[in-house]
Amino acid sequence: MELAIGALLLNIPGDFVETGVCEGGLPEGTGHDPPPRHRKSWRGEFSSSEQRFIANLQRFRVPVGRVRVLRGWFNETLQRADITSIAYLRLDADLYASTMDALEALYDKVSIGGLVYVDDYNSFPGCKAAVDEFRRPQLDLLRIRQAMQATTDELVRVAPALSSMCRAAVRELDPQNDLEIVRLRTTKQREVMVVYNEEYLIIALQDIAAMQHP
Repeated sequence: MELAIGALLLNIPGDFVETGVCEGGLPEGTGHDPPPRHRKSWRGEFSSSEQRFIANLQRFRVPVGRVRVLRGWFNETLQRADITSIAYLRLDADLYASTMDALEALYDKVSIGGLVYVDDYNSFPGCKAAVDEFRRPQLDLLRIRQAMQATTDELVRVAPALSSMCRAAVRELDPQNDLEIVRLRTTKQREVMVVYNEEYLIIALQDIAAMQHP
């Protein structure tokens, strides 16, 4: 509840979306989801009707007219749902498959600064496995961005002096020539181009291998 209120106070654009399965029904479990002792499968657990769901909303005085209910399994409804941006995303999917379906369909629609809450991360092993698997490539990308930021910060620090030195060296060879771009081959795979003057500084990092093999 605190996160939902926070999204309102921060005025984050987008809808509030809950992919909850309590009294909505569970899909078939996977190897990540050991079933309860009293059942051979998760399928159909917590099933209910839309009428009962609406009755629960009314019981808690939720304005039903502002709620849109999507009936069906997540993998059949969420991908084509008319949702463009999300301020607050609450995942209560319990199992691996349903959690992954919700993340794949909705995570990229979360607004900048939007909030995501996973209800069952520490309760259901399948849910935790899905979240960890989904986040792994994004964590790798974050590490790459952090490394690139560190490289960029260092280049910003040395670029003015480096450009001035290169410009002075060119002018000694040809006083009529004014160097505008410094191009550096940092490794066999990457190069850096620097444009520096009194008004602006431009640094371009290029992946040579990617340019050679489109």
